[in-house]
Amino acid sequence: MSRLNGIQRALALRPSEFLVKLEDELLRDMDLVLKQEEELWALKSRVNWMIQGDRNTNFYHVSTLVRRKRNQIMAIKNVVGDWINEEGKIKEFIRSGFEQIFLSSHSCVSRLDPATSQWQLRLSELEKVNVSGGVSEEEIKAALWSLKPFKAPGPDGLHAGFFQKFWPIVGKSVIEEVQKIFDDRKVPEALNSTHIALIPKIRGPETLGNYRPISLCNTVYKVVTKIIVARLRPYLDKIISPMQTAFVPSRKGIDNIIIAQEIIHSLGKKKGKTGYMALKIDLEKAYDKLEWNFIRDMLIRVNLPMDIIDVIMSCVSTVFTSILFNGEALDLIYPSRGIRQGDSLSPYLFILCMDYLGQLIEEKCSENLWQPVKASQSGPAFTHLFFADDLILFAKADGVNCATIREVLDTFCNISGQTVSEAKSRVYFSPNVDRDTREALCDILGFASTPYLGKYLGFPLKQPGSSSHDYDFILDRVKQKLSGWKANLLSLAGRRVLIQSSLAAIPSYIMQCSYLPGRVLNGLDRVNRNFLWGSTDLAKKIHWVGWEKVTKSKEEGGLGLHTVKGRNVALLSKLN
Repeated sequence: MSRLNGIQRALALRPSEFLVKLEDELLRDMDLVLKQEEELWALKSRVNWMIQGDRNTNFYHVSTLVRRKRNQIMAIKNVVGDWINEEGKIKEFIRSGFEQIFLSSHSCVSRLDPATSQWQLRLSELEKVNVSGGVSEEEIKAALWSLKPFKAPGPDGLHAGFFQKFWPIVGKSVIEEVQKIFDDRKVPEALNSTHIALIPKIRGPETLGNYRPISLCNTVYKVVTKIIVARLRPYLDKIISPMQTAFVPSRKGIDNIIIAQEIIHSLGKKKGKTGYMALKIDLEKAYDKLEWNFIRDMLIRVNLPMDIIDVIMSCVSTVFTSILFNGEALDLIYPSRGIRQGDSLSPYLFILCMDYLGQLIEEKCSENLWQPVKASQSGPAFTHLFFADDLILFAKADGVNCATIREVLDTFCNISGQTVSEAKSRVYFSPNVDRDTREALCDILGFASTPYLGKYLGFPLKQPGSSSHDYDFILDRVKQKLSGWKANLLSLAGRRVLIQSSLAAIPSYIMQCSYLPGRVLNGLDRVNRNFLWGSTDLAKKIHWVGWEKVTKSKEEGGLGLHTVKGRNVALLSKLN
């Protein structure tokens, strides 16, 4: 910079062709260095929603510091509620806590004969052949390029972007390694090492349960699992029940939300002698407690080829991992159960295993021991809705149905290794179920009764007495997102990009199936306006252009932003 400043001062005094060329060369070098610095801080900050062209290194720098401060663990509560503040004791408590979760509680899981269900389907022999076999170079390359280049790396420290950038150099080695894994049906242990990052589930986490363990896997391992997933995905809608909408192509979680909303609304208006109920079931550490033997049984049951089953089980069972505590890797843990959050294969294994619960429910329904619920007289009957581990069950509110539900849950947990959290699970009864009956049925189920089931897949299930305040969490979430950003570090163009790409995305999910109250729509527009012009609660700024003009298209002189109301209407129109 000092050299460039000197040249520019000299040019101001006496023009020189040599100095002009030198200045141009130094400007190009400076631009390259600034771009590299921006990429470094963008990578550290995990900010991936900025567009190129708005150099905001200070913004990235602050984002990094905010993220680090938020994710650091300075103290934690133990199982009895006492605070642990000493670093060494915190490390030991965290490691031992997760080691206990990852270790199987029994060496052999008891099994029952497979349940019969109309949805229990298997791959045909032709489909089995399509899933089986070695891998081609094209499959490997497609799997690698499907990975985001700068996601957090595994223990090897190499992003997918490294392999993509230097593919002409490292490509042959990667191809040979991946092909060897499929030929030998075994993943090398060194390749299956994993770091676990503890991501806070809530603001201000206090207990171990407030952290979500996300696995950071090595890139070559990710390529292997991506190939398996690419082969399985075309057949998931055949082997997975329609009641499971997570991760299956052509199915959407929004369908479950609409169905659940309609059923809850119907239950809230029930009259007469026959009462009904909806149960929201919470599974404790669902991914971490899945027994490996059960996974293998489910893979065999859907008629997957044995070579792919062997590779999958090697991916699952040869893992060793270490917890990252404020960036430091703790002592190794060797799990004996569970699948990893952050592994692209895990969601598909999980929904395959959860489908067994659906089959048990179908079996009891066919025996007339579990009576389903209808949202309308002529509508379809529903016993359950699954979205991964988000479970809602529906049944007639009587002793037989409650005993059957308890039996089915206990059977599934005994087979799979899952645990139902009785403290977090809830049951909602239709208003025509009297108080004494509710208490008796809750005793059978082991769950508490509730007048409000809360949110399902992030959407508030409206019942009689609901108000617009049920949607205040959207405003709170947007404001929480803004708390980690510094508007004064961004240009107007940068703030516009954030409104379009990030702030607008937060309420979009809810707006796909509900028209938000006017108070919330206006509040979101107000947040967007204030952020665009740099206003905060402590410092108000002038809004130089009216919001009506800002939300016009660029051709009409606006910035191309959308009003929240307009976006809400557009998203709802997709349902028609």
